[in-house]
Amino acid sequence: MKILIDASNLKVGGAIQVSLSVIKQLSSDKYKNLDIYYVVSENVYKHAKQFLKKNNFEIITTDIKTIFPWNKGRRRIKELSESYDVIFTIFGPTYWGTCGPRHLIGFANPWIVSQHSIAYKKLNVIRRTFTKLKVGIQGYLLWDPLSYYVTETEAIRKLFIKKFNCDNDKIKVVPNCLNYVFNNLHAEEINDKFNLRSLKCIKFVTITHNYPHKNLSVIPGVYTELRKLGVNCKFIITINENDYEKQSDIFKSATLNLGPVSINDCPAIYKYCDILFLPTLLECFTASYLESMKMQLPICTSDLDFARTLCGNAAVYFNPLDAKDIAYKLNKVINDDCLKKKLLRAGDEVIKKFPDHISRVESYISIINGMNYVQK
Repeated sequence: MKILIDASNLKVGGAIQVSLSVIKQLSSDKYKNLDIYYVVSENVYKHAKQFLKKNNFEIITTDIKTIFPWNKGRRRIKELSESYDVIFTIFGPTYWGTCGPRHLIGFANPWIVSQHSIAYKKLNVIRRTFTKLKVGIQGYLLWDPLSYYVTETEAIRKLFIKKFNCDNDKIKVVPNCLNYVFNNLHAEEINDKFNLRSLKCIKFVTITHNYPHKNLSVIPGVYTELRKLGVNCKFIITINENDYEKQSDIFKSATLNLGPVSINDCPAIYKYCDILFLPTLLECFTASYLESMKMQLPICTSDLDFARTLCGNAAVYFNPLDAKDIAYKLNKVINDDCLKKKLLRAGDEVIKKFPDHISRVESYISIINGMNYVQK
């Protein structure tokens, strides 16, 4: 079988990590019977180059400009796609087109299928209008009734089916998994790189960029309510310095900003914090939940479908728009050791249900084998 792997549109974040995992696993001897060719963006290449061979990849970075027929990258990927049995775009939408029943497209953009999400209410009118226009275009580029799709949770699968009136058998679920850096960890060997132990207070951690749907703007209100309850705390965050400088004085008083961190730094941050705090309003999948379970950190997060789908009984849930409710739930976890132990035990069970990197790629190949395409 000849497979074209398309990672040309991936720039940052978790998508890069997934592409690295896929490329690494497919480079193993287990898949040497497959004829695999990769089209990767510059950023994917930087992370995955050790697993790529001279004759099995091209670097082509695609984006919205690629939709135009005269675009060189578009023409090249179209040309390549005609020579392969199956095309697997790790995460859509593609900006160069789709290939009907020969095409498997990963989906991880909840904005496209969650048009009634409260996340939209966090945007001002101009940004909300722009975002709706943007995701409308992305949805148009993404959807092809003849293609196949794969997403990371059952909750998003159901929304996708509803949004596009997609046949049930055209979209499958393959969950995300823990990054390699969390394998074979030895707690005693994790250094306190950020000197978090010196903070003599309760430390809530949120490892994320400052996107509107991450809802970090709720922190000052929560901090104020926690202070009323007598809680001495800091919110450990990882946003860029320019964003941080724009925040209010109370936001800065409530937080310690580590700046953007690499995945390799995350175990050290989790180890020296007390509770994962994730007030997010919209997700397809966030690895923070699994990472916290692995690092034995209690989880407090938004009472929304995507969170309950991923965490089950391994989290305490709050109304992400209600600072008092959030503070009450956080304080409850702080003071209830039995609850903390219960959450950690539940997390141990939840994490067992998720695949590792090997089985995730096996699932992708299984889906490809079940696609109704004509082999070239």
